[in-house]
Amino acid sequence: MYTLTPNVRACVDQSVVVFLDLRNDRYLSVDLHRAPAIVGVCQGAGPNAAASLVARGLIEVTPAYSRDGAGLIASTDPNYFRSCRVSLSDVVAMLDACVRASMTVRARRLDRAFRTFARRKRLAKSATIELAEIVGRFERLRPWYPRARVCLFDSLALMNFLLTFGQKPEIVMGVRATPFAAHCWVESGGVCLNDAAETCRSYTPIAWA
Repeated sequence: MYTLTPNVRACVDQSVVVFLDLRNDRYLSVDLHRAPAIVGVCQGAGPNAAASLVARGLIEVTPAYSRDGAGLIASTDPNYFRSCRVSLSDVVAMLDACVRASMTVRARRLDRAFRTFARRKRLAKSATIELAEIVGRFERLRPWYPRARVCLFDSLALMNFLLTFGQKPEIVMGVRATPFAAHCWVESGGVCLNDAAETCRSYTPIAWA
């Protein structure tokens, strides 16, 4: 029996075990029939790939905490994102959120970002502004930040922005095994906040924070 190392997440999709190494920002996959038993991921059919996965730092023999399950995705109301007034403080918060996201993408250290999100959630005070209102402010300001829309950057930026206002959403990373594809989004209370629910449902969650 093996467990994932602290900075690795994994899921099973289309009879393939997909690993996400948050620290090194890389994916690796192995056929399910070659994978060993991994707590919270798969029962395993054989130990063929165990030595290789251990050598790559993806799994270990010592016990480790594993979270089961994945965030639910519900259909989003078409009017969920709405135009709204923004203030100077919103502009400052947006700039800070985008700079933080840019630094994470450039450093390729999602493990640090995930730990930071967890810490900020623990320290956050109760939100005083409705979630939809905050997302609306983000969507109104986002076109003014000079960077192309990319799911990872925008999800990191939205997470930072929402945390500033005391909200505690989840950032979710999902994968498709064949052909391989990866996606990232933000959700809260079963509602996908920055993408179509149908799109998010087509991916298997592999990591969240």
